[in-house]
Amino acid sequence: MISCTFFLKRGKLDYGRSKTFVGENTKDCYKKFLSDYGESLDQLKSVYVAGSVHGGTYNADQFKSQIDSKLFSFEANKTVEEVKENFSRVFIENNLVRWNVAKEDGLTHYPFEDMLNDFYNCGLISKEVRDHTVKTREEDDEKFWDNYFNNK
Repeated sequence: MISCTFFLKRGKLDYGRSKTFVGENTKDCYKKFLSDYGESLDQLKSVYVAGSVHGGTYNADQFKSQIDSKLFSFEANKTVEEVKENFSRVFIENNLVRWNVAKEDGLTHYPFEDMLNDFYNCGLISKEVRDHTVKTREEDDEKFWDNYFNNK
């Protein structure tokens, strides 16, 4: 087990509050931070990692770079910021993740599984929501193709 302490800055002050998380690895701690304090990501000043061969203090850019390049294996995005930008274009209803455009045209518009995995890996959705959306999308796709080929 390792611990990561996330130091946040407040306004023009260098030091504000800090939050410590314990996890299996740095990625696990970061996912917990994003899940509980994701809105504070832009206030991140530094991170202290203890109990790991990669232990030490990292400034925010160093830590995010390490997370993005080594600890997260994104499937559809390149950075946490890209994942969060894409997440701003979806909504969750009845445990299903759907693109905002679905509100306009009434169709399903579920993100692909790789995008859902990125949302999950960044702590933006739960495993249950991810799995339910993947299953529902597969069922809807199967119905679509059955209908398409049977009505030709």
